[in-house]
Amino acid sequence: MDAGEIVGVYGAIGAGHFDLARAIFGMYRVDSGQITVDGEPFPLNHTASHAIARGVAYATESRRKSLLMDEPIYRNVTLPHLARMGLIPRASRELEMARPAVASVNVQPPDPRSPVGRLSGGNQQKVAIARWITVPPKVLIVSEPTRGMDVGAKSEVLSILLNLRNQDYAVLVVSSEPETVLAVADRVVVMSRGRIVAHLQNDATLDKDVLMRLL
Repeated sequence: MDAGEIVGVYGAIGAGHFDLARAIFGMYRVDSGQITVDGEPFPLNHTASHAIARGVAYATESRRKSLLMDEPIYRNVTLPHLARMGLIPRASRELEMARPAVASVNVQPPDPRSPVGRLSGGNQQKVAIARWITVPPKVLIVSEPTRGMDVGAKSEVLSILLNLRNQDYAVLVVSSEPETVLAVADRVVVMSRGRIVAHLQNDATLDKDVLMRLL
């Protein structure tokens, strides 16, 4: 995939698309394959720390497990980047780092001191994305970005992903919701039973029924 492109990975639950995302990020060990970023291959069984250092970010499918619900927004946003601010960073420095990313995804309420647990699901997802654009990655992986949201929240999150593409981010959207993939992806990879079964351009001929028949 290229900068300024969204690639969707679609499959039913259990298709292996979430495992693929975790493997790319270094959370799962793999037996074969290759991951290359900017022409440089990753070690076969790299770590998440290695992935982050090389510019790969991963917003997981479980917002509640990945975010610290009792902590403020800014602390959740800066968590993967604390090493950049010294051993014990001051809250003022964390706030300074977090504010631009929180504003760019329009978290509501916008106060970065608000506890994440008090936010709606859609705004929690915005925080999960803001976490990874605080230091802009080369590749942003987002799993199930609209799961469990109402129509308005889904629209906001999808707009954020499209804006990131327009800012030349490379975005990999992994989802079991065909509508989500079709709404944002330039290309769609379909997975079934751990294998890629189709690689399609998202054009006027591609719709939910076509995707679901491929599973």
